[in-house]
Amino acid sequence: MKKTNNKGFSLVELIIVVAIMAVLVGVMAPQFVKYLERTKYTRDCSAIGTVLDACETMGLDPDSTWVDGAGGEITISIGSNATTYSGGASSELDGYVPAANVRLDSDWGPFVIKAQKASNGAVSFDITNNSQINEIRKYSDAIADRLN
Repeated sequence: MKKTNNKGFSLVELIIVVAIMAVLVGVMAPQFVKYLERTKYTRDCSAIGTVLDACETMGLDPDSTWVDGAGGEITISIGSNATTYSGGASSELDGYVPAANVRLDSDWGPFVIKAQKASNGAVSFDITNNSQINEIRKYSDAIADRLN
């Protein structure tokens, strides 16, 4: 009987490759989940920052109808399903950044941010649930500092 030169893989070699792949997946899966979570929270910080930027831009706009003081306070509620603006010149704020375009992907929300314009055009922000500031700070110090 003549031996032929087989160029395929043996069953043992295939099992070893599958075992190595299983170990790699087991090691990489938790890191991938952490990466996805971090990306989601970073995207949420970006969405919150967009709303804050829109408020500050509107505060500096001389053609804005946003009045100074507590009477012109805008309440911004950002959640996973919807974002709403109320009070002050909230309909005008919707022109700067449409509320329909801002949503949170994480389970942080809803955030309720109060924006108040000063006489010099500067806008101050106050978040009603300050425990959320610590969560935001993990991913963006700049956003957390603006909300304090």
